Amino acid sequence: MCIIAVNVVPVKAYTYEETEVSKEIYAAASELMSSQKDGMEINPFLSGLGKKFRGLKWGLLYYSDGQLFFTYQEKTYCVYCEVEMLSQDEIAPGISISGVSKMTPIVKKVTSVMEAIKVEKSPPAESSAEPGQSTATPAPGGGSVPDQDRPRLAILPFPGASGGDSESIALLFSIQDDLRNAFTIVPRNDAVNAAVKERGFQTSLYVDSGAVSRIGKMVNADYVLSGYVRRQGNSNLLVSFIIKVDTFELTAGDFRLYRSIEDIPAMLPSIAGNMAAIAKQDRSKMPSLTFAPFRFEQSQADAEALAQLLPVAVANTGRFAVLPSTSHAGGFLSAEALSMGGMNMLVVQIRNSENGSQLAGESLNYRLIDDGIAAMPQLAESLAGKARVPVVQAAPAPVAQPTPAPTTAAQPAPAAAEPAVAEPVAAAPAPVQPAPPAAPKEKPDTDASRLWAVGASVGTSFSAPWFIGTVQGTIAPVNNLFLEIGVDFGLFTGYEDEDVEYYSLYPFAHVCFYMPFSEKIGLYAGAGGGFMYAAYTFPEGEIDDSTFALDVCAGAIFLNMWSVSYTLRTNFESANNKVAVGFVYRF
Repeated sequence: MCIIAVNVVPVKAYTYEETEVSKEIYAAASELMSSQKDGMEINPFLSGLGKKFRGLKWGLLYYSDGQLFFTYQEKTYCVYCEVEMLSQDEIAPGISISGVSKMTPIVKKVTSVMEAIKVEKSPPAESSAEPGQSTATPAPGGGSVPDQDRPRLAILPFPGASGGDSESIALLFSIQDDLRNAFTIVPRNDAVNAAVKERGFQTSLYVDSGAVSRIGKMVNADYVLSGYVRRQGNSNLLVSFIIKVDTFELTAGDFRLYRSIEDIPAMLPSIAGNMAAIAKQDRSKMPSLTFAPFRFEQSQADAEALAQLLPVAVANTGRFAVLPSTSHAGGFLSAEALSMGGMNMLVVQIRNSENGSQLAGESLNYRLIDDGIAAMPQLAESLAGKARVPVVQAAPAPVAQPTPAPTTAAQPAPAAAEPAVAEPVAAAPAPVQPAPPAAPKEKPDTDASRLWAVGASVGTSFSAPWFIGTVQGTIAPVNNLFLEIGVDFGLFTGYEDEDVEYYSLYPFAHVCFYMPFSEKIGLYAGAGGGFMYAAYTFPEGEIDDSTFALDVCAGAIFLNMWSVSYTLRTNFESANNKVAVGFVYRF
């Protein structure tokens, strides 16, 4: 799926100049248009440029009044061109094409290409509106909010998404009407991208209000929209949240499952509308809660993923100001994971920050993490309704050093010491969460205990067949058990003094018990059977042999990559052994 986002950005926010690279892009664009008498549709035009200049990033593409914005080699460029909007009927008369916009931009002529040298704030007095025309943006629910009165919102990439989807999701958020009506969207530029990479933000998959707020300060934003994507079985979990920069407060968020990037555009209007409505609530007089990224054992990965959603769900109730653990608050969030047979349980609590006493508690029972995700909003609402958290006077806000506005210079200035970024002062640190009561040790009940894999191995039976090649795959519908299906290919008898050729095929199936010791190491044992077909070729002729056999097998998986296995195979008249080593790819 190719996503082209249409956005309107003020050209005065940039200073453009002609450079050697922009001349090269202009020459390529002109050559591309030279044979197109009737012009080119926008998609073939952009694809044509992308083939000539590898690395063009359409994730930062904007279309406005014949100006196409994109990035190449970490620089922003604008292609000035003549564009005509044609309807579908004019492009393909009489043909109905599902999913095609009613109006399609056609590039008729390219006039110039310029490079964005720096970013400047447009003076409030300057306006591109016609005389008598208001520049205010319609506000949700009617009325209008002048641009200068709207808080600034920076939108960061979503780590964890595959390929370029991280940037694409951020771009799609930036064109949502509910967000644009409530905030002034801070444009992405080279300085913003550099700040994100410098902070290592793209490697973080959890809510880190401090890291997000520091980036917000660097780009002079009032709020920051960010999030992450987590692979969840056959689906993806999209988590998004808005952080208030000056207080580090998590003001609103959302989490939803989706199958592929094609599902995202239809989801975002609802997500953006909900977050825009919640984010700007005044919570200065509400009781406050702190949280820190929850860390569980490796065998409790699903419970940990659910616990990370708890602060987002609690913030959406609108009953608390949710702050990072470095802040002073009346209470803090606590979470524990339990495994009870075939059922999983997440126990969540709100505790008093002064003495650690429980203010409210709830539990969430689930078999699959998808069920837990769906029930999380109701759990948070119930927990928030029970808690009576004392209101704590906020610590005096520190005076932060002014952060210079980001610029995109042709040559970076020599590195200087990074200005200190003030963080909320903790008047009284939240107490350490008390250790949970010892629970009966249960077998792992998470993805770590499910072995979904494909692989190949080589081995020997030390007789006929002397060489065995195997391809196999495993299916794990339940925890700690898997079905292995594969086939052995055998060659050579191993008898040096006989002129005998040999080959065999042995399709098999095993049911095995799997015990993980971590997410990457585990042992298994099981039993099964198969059907052996073997052919011996002697100088006098060929002899075929076939039989059913019973297998008993055991093995180990290392680093989710290497396997070592042993199989005892018998038809109750004779028996042989198979020892093999191989490569495993685990899903």
